[in-house]
Amino acid sequence: MKFYLKKAFFIFVYLVLTSFIAMAIILIEGQTLLKVALLVANLGLFLYIISVMAYQDGQKALKVRIANDKEREYIIKTGEDRKINAQEEYKAYKGFLIGFFSCLPMIVLLIVGYISTSIDPTKTGAEEASNILYFFASAFANLDPSGIYEPAIYASPYWSLLALPPIMLTHGIFFMLGAKKIEKQHQTVKNVHRTIYGE
Repeated sequence: MKFYLKKAFFIFVYLVLTSFIAMAIILIEGQTLLKVALLVANLGLFLYIISVMAYQDGQKALKVRIANDKEREYIIKTGEDRKINAQEEYKAYKGFLIGFFSCLPMIVLLIVGYISTSIDPTKTGAEEASNILYFFASAFANLDPSGIYEPAIYASPYWSLLALPPIMLTHGIFFMLGAKKIEKQHQTVKNVHRTIYGE
């Protein structure tokens, strides 16, 4: 659990920064096309940052698994009990899970908000917090090209749920791609070794 939370925290930090940029974009008066272009660029930059992070994490995780496999072989051969870093080793689902964990504050805030507004409709603090923290996604629902809404942020906070699929998919896919690169390198080394020394 600690591993997922640590990795998700870095995504969350960039996510919040991207959301504040999105808020600044929404505050531009008029210029709907410019806003859309800037919001898309903002989202693209965020996804690029987490894809690079995920790619590197996938590489590190597969290296850990390779090291663990060597330790496992040694344990089988000698019977000696050795420590294995199973928490940080590569599993394909971990990339998607890290992405999910970075969206956990939003899910918790929306659930708390739903319960609190069911009891008292004026208590919207948790929902508003979710909307602000994940505004890089929900900003698209707040564009208001007709200019009929007075507040800059008027759309439902549940639009922030749009953040979940791109984060999970981007992080998960690039996590696997990073691991694939190391796997190919490892296989190449094994093939060269086999060619030189045989089985």
